[in-house]
Amino acid sequence: MMTGTRLVLALGCVLAWTTAQGKGFRVGQVPNGAVYGCGLCHDSFPPKNNPFGLDVWDTLKGSNVDWPKLYNIDSDGDGFTNGEELGDPDGLWVPGDDVPPSPTDPSKDTDFPDPCGNGELDGGEACDDGGNAGGDGCAHNCTVEPGWDCDDQGCVTKCAVVTADPPYCDDGNICTIDECLPGVGCNHTVTTDCDDGNVCTVGDTCLAGTCVSGAPKVCDDGNVCTNDLCKPASGCATTPNAVPCDDGDICTVLDQCAGGACQSGVVNPCNDLISCTADSCTSGVGCTHIGDDGLCADATACTDDVCDPKSGCNNPANGLDCDDGNPCTDDSCDVSGCVHVNNAAACEDGDACTTGDVCAAAACTSGGPTDCDDGYDCTTDGCDKALGCTHLTADGESCDDDNPCTDDGCTTVGCTNLPNTEACDDGQVCTGDGLCESGGCVVGDPVACDDGDPCTDDTCDPAEGCVFTANTAPCDDESLCTTDDVCGALGCAGVAVDCDDDDVCTDDQCDSAIGCTWAANAEPCDDGDVCTFADICSAEGCAGDAVDCNDDDPCTEDTCDAVDGCANTAIDGCGDPEDPPDPEDPPDPEDPIEPEDPVEPEDPVQPEDPVDPEDPGDTDGGDTLTDEPDPETTGETPADPIAADAGGCSAAPRSTDAPAAVFVMALAALVLVRRRRRIGSLSALLGRL
Repeated sequence: MMTGTRLVLALGCVLAWTTAQGKGFRVGQVPNGAVYGCGLCHDSFPPKNNPFGLDVWDTLKGSNVDWPKLYNIDSDGDGFTNGEELGDPDGLWVPGDDVPPSPTDPSKDTDFPDPCGNGELDGGEACDDGGNAGGDGCAHNCTVEPGWDCDDQGCVTKCAVVTADPPYCDDGNICTIDECLPGVGCNHTVTTDCDDGNVCTVGDTCLAGTCVSGAPKVCDDGNVCTNDLCKPASGCATTPNAVPCDDGDICTVLDQCAGGACQSGVVNPCNDLISCTADSCTSGVGCTHIGDDGLCADATACTDDVCDPKSGCNNPANGLDCDDGNPCTDDSCDVSGCVHVNNAAACEDGDACTTGDVCAAAACTSGGPTDCDDGYDCTTDGCDKALGCTHLTADGESCDDDNPCTDDGCTTVGCTNLPNTEACDDGQVCTGDGLCESGGCVVGDPVACDDGDPCTDDTCDPAEGCVFTANTAPCDDESLCTTDDVCGALGCAGVAVDCDDDDVCTDDQCDSAIGCTWAANAEPCDDGDVCTFADICSAEGCAGDAVDCNDDDPCTEDTCDAVDGCANTAIDGCGDPEDPPDPEDPPDPEDPIEPEDPVEPEDPVQPEDPVDPEDPGDTDGGDTLTDEPDPETTGETPADPIAADAGGCSAAPRSTDAPAAVFVMALAALVLVRRRRRIGSLSALLGRL
């Protein structure tokens, strides 16, 4: 029990000594710190940080006071910054500078600079309206606010251009237009336009005092050879792609993007698969197919050789008549014109008294004599070149009554003409052979004037016989390569069938016997999908290689749409810079105090006073202006821990009742150990004993 009591007493003594001989070098790190000593940071004993002491702790830079951060804080809430109260309103003072005059205590809201705020224009004051609130022309430190004119009668607004940071009249609301109006002062007009700070949105709009982001910004540079996207950090950006494009020259195909520009492909062959056309391409015009009739020559002069640029060669008859009227020649037509070749056909030499006439050397040569013997003894048979055989009676008359419907004969009593039933000529060209009956010729059946040609109207003229007149009736030219056939002067002809299947991957042709044919080819093509390039035809159709839409940006999602092409959509949150750590306030890996380990307000030992494991002399766990200087951070030689610091903090007045004081300090040490639950801290304290 005595050992425990002694330990408690020893801890109390150590606490008292280290509290009194703490880091006193911090007193010298604030202007006029020596004026207030420990009371600048602590209000009671055992020490408890006051508002200024808490701000000192919160802004420490390592083990030292960070005055550039501390000066602009109003710790005691009296309307004056710590810098204003300690005589350095701009935070420019550094240790070694002269001590500013007339300080006030920054830890007490009842102590503030005087005479500003007393309503009297004292020396050094530009104005004094009897208050310490700003916004009325006279600032809390008795200086004239931007945009105001002040004299000993008061302050009025002025509307000259004021350059300040932030600008005068800025109410901090992005949804108002801030301006200074003559005779009125600051005016804040609500506006609907704003900027959300994101370069990738447009049309941002104010709503209930908040700037609401507008529509995504459309980044389109008008260049099909670049992928356009918007990066939150830099705005619109482009990356080259390799999609199909059009270089503007109709005479090139398979144009391809490269390096952000459209590069020309191969020359357009313009092949129309028509053998009689000359295919070419003219810039600004396109493909031309000029027909050449000479390529349609069919080795005969009796046809017109014509090249149709759509259907190809046509060779209609030209109406050339090669009939020379000589039955002893075969008439034809070749490339040089009409040709007449001698034949050996039967012919008629014009002599009725010859028979078996035959052609020779393009002329009709007579055959043998005609046999005119009628078999009647009562007639004398003869032959007349014009009339043919004659059969005369004894009196010189002929028994031929010139009636084909009688059989003429001769008997001992004379001529006989007996009726027959032979075929006869009724004398009409529009009827067939008549038939003899009772010695007369009965009219025969009408002649069938059918030439087998649907393109003629067949009729019979009583004077001329059959007449075949050309018509324009529908017909069939027996070719599957024509349609809508109709008769004309040149016979039956139709319109060429359109075998174009609108498929560039087939060669479209026509065979008169089977019709249209479509053979697969391997020509360049366009599959209509901008997500492919180098499209080529095959039996399966038109297809190409996939376009690479990768823009090498990890913060975009790369996709391809068959119509719109590559899209590189920014990924939300990707690439945004993280909040960098504050170089002035690095984390202390050795700090044993957890931020989530608060100490109740009624605890007389402050939670912000950890034991510094790097400082063997720091056992109070506090952060007071009386702690010893750290040689590594200040370069100063630590003060003698026993000697009193005349310019800084000194130990609290010793009580004449030493046992009671020791007991109180021992209790404080035990509370500290229990509250902090830091076994390491207790070990450090014991080690220092």
